[in-house]
Amino acid sequence: MTTFYRLQCLEFEEELEDHIECLKTYATNADEVCQHKCTTKSDKMEKKDETQKSLCKSVECSTYCYYREFSKTCPEAKDLLMVSMEQFP
Repeated sequence: MTTFYRLQCLEFEEELEDHIECLKTYATNADEVCQHKCTTKSDKMEKKDETQKSLCKSVECSTYCYYREFSKTCPEAKDLLMVSMEQFP
């Protein structure tokens, strides 16, 4: 699973127990979809602040993308995923 969701697994370990098998099953697919949608290509000539903005947009995109993907494939976990997202703004 992704680093972001690994952190959530630690924080919400007990709450995720009932959903972890579903999330593990679909994690690879979510990774592929979200990496394709949210990965930004950096330009070597890009200024540092522009690079930082691009990275922040990528993280934001990934956060929402993983939530959408996991919510579609593991709908029973949707509410818990929302709560866990709110803990890591």
